[in-house]
Amino acid sequence: MFLTILFGIPNFLKSFRIDFTSVALTVIAIPLLMVLRKVVIKYVKDWGEYAIDGMMYFISRHIKQSVASSLSLKRYCKLQLGNEAVKYLNVPSTRDLNIDIDKIFVNLTISYNDENESEFTHNDFLTVGNRIKVMGDPGAGKSSLIKRVFRNNCKNALKKPSKSKLPILLELKNVIPPSKIKNYQTWLYDYIKAEISKNKVYKIEDCFENYAQNKGLLILLDGLDEVSSTMYTKLADCINGLSSHLRDLSEHNSIILTMRTQFYQQIKWDYSANFPHSCFLKPFSPSDIYDFLTKWNFEKDRDRNISRVYSDLTDKPTLRDMCSNPLILSMYVAEDQITKGSVSPESRTQFYKKITEELIIKRRLKQKSNIPGAYSSLKEQRERILGKIAYDHLINIEQSSNSLKFKNAIKTIKDILACDNLKAELVFDEIARETGLITEERYRESFRFIHLTFCEFLAAFEISQGMTEGWNQLLKLHKKFYQTAEGKSRLIEVIPFAAGLFPRIQREQILYDISKLEDETLMSRCFLETKLYNHKSWSTFITSSKKNLLAGHEGRFGEKWLQDLHLFNVVVRDANLSAESLNLTEAINLNEFYKTLLENEKISLNQILGAYANQDAAAVFRLAEMSNIDLKNDFPTIIINNAHQLPFLALVKEKLVSSNLDEAIEWSTILAEAALEKKLVSLVLNEIPIDTELEKKFSEFDLNLWYQEGLVKKSFLSQCLSLALKSNQKNIYFKHLSLLSQLKTPSEVKFKILTGKYFLLCLVILILTSSVIILPVLAKSDEKSRLVTLFLLMIFYSGSIYILNYRIYLRSLYDLAMNLENTQDRPTWVKKIDFLFPTAALFKILLKSEYSILNKLQLLRGNNSEKKH
Repeated sequence: MFLTILFGIPNFLKSFRIDFTSVALTVIAIPLLMVLRKVVIKYVKDWGEYAIDGMMYFISRHIKQSVASSLSLKRYCKLQLGNEAVKYLNVPSTRDLNIDIDKIFVNLTISYNDENESEFTHNDFLTVGNRIKVMGDPGAGKSSLIKRVFRNNCKNALKKPSKSKLPILLELKNVIPPSKIKNYQTWLYDYIKAEISKNKVYKIEDCFENYAQNKGLLILLDGLDEVSSTMYTKLADCINGLSSHLRDLSEHNSIILTMRTQFYQQIKWDYSANFPHSCFLKPFSPSDIYDFLTKWNFEKDRDRNISRVYSDLTDKPTLRDMCSNPLILSMYVAEDQITKGSVSPESRTQFYKKITEELIIKRRLKQKSNIPGAYSSLKEQRERILGKIAYDHLINIEQSSNSLKFKNAIKTIKDILACDNLKAELVFDEIARETGLITEERYRESFRFIHLTFCEFLAAFEISQGMTEGWNQLLKLHKKFYQTAEGKSRLIEVIPFAAGLFPRIQREQILYDISKLEDETLMSRCFLETKLYNHKSWSTFITSSKKNLLAGHEGRFGEKWLQDLHLFNVVVRDANLSAESLNLTEAINLNEFYKTLLENEKISLNQILGAYANQDAAAVFRLAEMSNIDLKNDFPTIIINNAHQLPFLALVKEKLVSSNLDEAIEWSTILAEAALEKKLVSLVLNEIPIDTELEKKFSEFDLNLWYQEGLVKKSFLSQCLSLALKSNQKNIYFKHLSLLSQLKTPSEVKFKILTGKYFLLCLVILILTSSVIILPVLAKSDEKSRLVTLFLLMIFYSGSIYILNYRIYLRSLYDLAMNLENTQDRPTWVKKIDFLFPTAALFKILLKSEYSILNKLQLLRGNNSEKKH
């Protein structure tokens, strides 16, 4: 075989021909295709791995998020909600009082500096942006706001962990940056992660990272102003670095930064880039103060205590202005309850004296000291230091009010204690820490009193107790400062405090000196503090005040004039209450004064009271009581127009409940008219339970006239309407009530069983009965009988739909008539079969007169609204 192959080679070579196509395919194309195949396989593999990695990353990321939500976030939030440091607010008082923030918190008004000066509350201010600065005065509620926001977000996270951010609360005073920081972008981020990892929670660090990269973190940084000046620069860089780092991780990360307003003015440019949104906390309004009182846990006689405390504050405008600060208001109410109402001060001076004494030496310090002399000497030492610091500050007109220099305070302490600089700083820190009366703004640079009025009181205390010629010096400075616009009010609060603090033997001369200043407002407040209504200048003061008030209004009832009128009434009322103990010959009667003021025209008084009510409706009651004005009968429109102010509404309700039958009917008539005109009043009264005392007092009368089960619920509103309908007043002031009286009352409605709780049972029985009786007949009857039976069946079913609609239409009618929200809409399936059973058209015919009255009511409400606009 081998020889055959060998001899065949020559013949093969002779016949061999080169195929260039095959050569090209073999030598060039196939190798290229092989190389290309390898390259394609390589890239497809790489791309596939990348795509699979991306998909797996995406899936694992969301799986981790879900696991983190269910296993870590809930546990973390439960721990935080149980943390008493964020659950309670401490109120400085005779006792260490801690109040539940969830129960006492009042919606703070948060002003946002945008083009429209928008306002928000704690519920929605986070919508402003992801980097927000929150500023406010000491005690304005910054920390309580942050705690409430933190707790709310923890609660939301428990309910919907997959849709919530991870909330973190951090007090900046506890953050101490190291001397050397390698990366300002991540240091605070790592610090927060380390702090949160201290919680005993499964894989909390992974949870932190997952939320930082997905749903976002909500980091609440509280108290930037409490950071020491030596640490501030580093911490500011860390906060800005944290903002940048979180922005890179997720667009959902949020940071809230709080500080005091005055401190913000000094450092605002440090955060202008990273924290563009600025919000400011507003003081409590009179309605906020009332809302706070309604949430306070009074031990007994809740309504009476609320009314009493609010009335006391209304009668003392400067005290109420001070109580627009949430911290001071808490202190005031706490002391009032601890002393069983005796803190309701005879004078503002007494209140401040009691509070400052307690703050200067707190209860725990009393417990530490077993030697009475040690307690007394420490109290006197602190009073001297704080009093001298406050006095030196107020007489230096070049210093901004309540912005004190640290170095001046240290000099004062050194002079009083004869000590060195180090000792003086230690004493300052101890006073700040133990009393809470002063707080540093910038470490070792500036500080302030928790409220300006504490500074003014302590200055007056120093003048009266620590200076031999204190009064003469104060009077001289006041006359000097009064010549300049910026100094006119510098000592205006110190003088009444001093008048109340000086010994009784000096007060006669003090009032005589003040009378020569010819300032009725200042004189009024000094009389309130001293109670010397038997002073020889009293009659001159009354005559002069009347004259100035009569000459000052000129038909224009401005804010200043109204305040002076109210203060004058408060002083006269206080004097009349003190008449017996001071052996005054007779009480002051202002009837002639008001006759002259009004020139026997009630329209003028209506203008005065209306203007006053726009500022503070609740104070109108006090003014009316003190001036013997019959607000109920002569000026019901004042009550109707201002009943939407909750403090005012509560006072009207109290008047109604405490009145005899005739007066209760009159008050209920006014209140019912206000409810029918203003939806807010109607909604509020409808949520108030019936007053059992009112039912007992007027048991012989039917107070359920405007109540029917299934149509109108029992409430204080139904009681008011029932009483009001007994008045039969055809007064131009009560147009809404006059229209409502034309409707049948709910208790007069026919077929009550179809509107009560058994209406569904009636509906079911009717349908079952018709089905059981008629359907068998329908199956066995001839064609003619079937038609008759089918007709009867349709009638039965129409009746069923009628029953259903009867209740719905009536409830809707009475809801709208009472100015409530119409919650009674017909089911969709009922609307769809209206073409078979035209009950809607039927009801429009049957209730034509009722709907005609309702349309008139709604038209009247619309006209009133347009007039106000």
